[in-house]
Amino acid sequence: MDWKQQKKAFAFRPSVEALKQFRNASAEEKLNWLEAANRFVQEFVPADKLERWKKISGR
Repeated sequence: MDWKQQKKAFAFRPSVEALKQFRNASAEEKLNWLEAANRFVQEFVPADKLERWKKISGR
């Protein structure tokens, strides 16, 4: 991977503690989190990248 690709790369790694908290959350809390994450992606990820993701995922 060249430096341009590395600069654009992104990874999110939640802590073990965050995973435990999420596991213990209610269904409503999990759905609220999912909706907020989806709104964030829709607002900040460029449309062309969203389209590529849809093609890759088959949606």
